[in-house]
Amino acid sequence: MSESLSLFDVFQKYKKFLIISLIVFIILIPVFDGFIIQRDRNRNMVYGEIFWQEGLNVYMLNDRDLYYNYSVPEDHLLTGVLNVTYEYPVVTLLFFAGLSAIEPGIFGPTHYLANLVFVLLMHINLILFVYLGQSVRHKRWFQEIFGLYYFLGFLFSVVFTKVEPLSEFLLLTSLVLFKQKREWAGFGVLALAAQTKIYPALVFPVFFYIAPLQSIAFFAVSIVIFLPLVLSGLSYASLIAHLLNSPGYAQLVTGTCQPA
Repeated sequence: MSESLSLFDVFQKYKKFLIISLIVFIILIPVFDGFIIQRDRNRNMVYGEIFWQEGLNVYMLNDRDLYYNYSVPEDHLLTGVLNVTYEYPVVTLLFFAGLSAIEPGIFGPTHYLANLVFVLLMHINLILFVYLGQSVRHKRWFQEIFGLYYFLGFLFSVVFTKVEPLSEFLLLTSLVLFKQKREWAGFGVLALAAQTKIYPALVFPVFFYIAPLQSIAFFAVSIVIFLPLVLSGLSYASLIAHLLNSPGYAQLVTGTCQPA
């Protein structure tokens, strides 16, 4: 039977690999940024920066508003300057607002800080991933899944920077807390994860089956996060329309307004 490793033990065991990987990822950030327009990262940084002026009202702004009213460059917008408003939940917005507050420059031209943070989160996620699967870490199927996860982490933190490393950090943290029998905290962190992207909420039924009473923490944290948006008369309209693939969302996507 394999020995039980703590999170620190996992880091110590794979420290050399993690450090080398981290250095390689950091070196490759400007390489890929030089020939790939990372629109999702750029647009998130724009909304994060405008948040300090408009607050939660950024959820009312679409790409046309950004282009014509805030002089946002085209490489920080969706292709074709679409009529789509901000689609990410509040935790993601606040995360990028925090990054934009400490990154020099207005709307770019690059946002290496976001890449660096996501690269760091991705490598922390690797530690959490191995910690959770330590009992089967020598199995070939687990190593193959780890390899796929590593490749996707590279894509989402260096090549096509997305918010997934943040979502997965919170999701994996919630799983670690459940593994440690800290269900209240696990549900709370899962609620934060679901407010970065929706897919972490898919774990909720499993958590609920294990600890139904403690699920109160999930709803409490979700309400606290979402309440300011409701009180402001705002909603996740574009996000919901996108998830449901509604005709209204399709009109937003196809009803483009090209820059003059």
